[in-house]
Amino acid sequence: MKLSRLFFYSIWAALTPLTALAQADAGTLAAVHVRTSIAAIPYPLTVQAPDGAATINGSELTLSAAKGTDLYANVDGSKIVDDTPRVLFAPCGDFIFSARIQAGFHGAFDGAALLVYAGKAAWGKVLFERMPDGSNAVTTTITKGTGDDALHQQIEGNVVHLKIARKGGVYVFYLSADGAAWRMLRTFALPTDQPLQVGFSVQSPKSEQFTAHFSDLRWRARGFDNYWQGE
Repeated sequence: MKLSRLFFYSIWAALTPLTALAQADAGTLAAVHVRTSIAAIPYPLTVQAPDGAATINGSELTLSAAKGTDLYANVDGSKIVDDTPRVLFAPCGDFIFSARIQAGFHGAFDGAALLVYAGKAAWGKVLFERMPDGSNAVTTTITKGTGDDALHQQIEGNVVHLKIARKGGVYVFYLSADGAAWRMLRTFALPTDQPLQVGFSVQSPKSEQFTAHFSDLRWRARGFDNYWQGE
């Protein structure tokens, strides 16, 4: 593919709804894998799944999910759902990765997440979601064949900062109200022989649609010095 054509395709991919990309690339609404990029992250991005839309504007991402989309594993492993719209990349080495999330909540379990993903049965997410009682909260799920959920903190309003840090084989999730002072939420390992990706995911299990805006993206190719802050 010539460079000019590749550049055009990357811009087109970034700005085109995922359903249209599915029709154009595969002639079907099956899973989509479209390569593109975003200014703040030094790796190629893969836009996946047709049930939503992704728009990249400079170093910001807007991601939407259609009704019925979810990333979920229950505690006994009898049910795993894995069909959220997502934008992922494959990082090397240690890193610190954070984003500001502004969520357009409508109904219960609408949510926007930062995600570590190595397959349907091996992933972790730190999720900003609408709870059944109408409050907003940050939760996490670590899935290694079965899901292990935790509710961490209720959030006033529809904006939060989330962070993933990796050092060696250890991952740590964090949250912040302002992107400056961080609270450590959870530490885990995700041993796998599958390719591991990191990125963004949105879900809308019950609402007609959910949209989240990811901004203030920060990528640092190093491990943390302060475990409790992830800095």
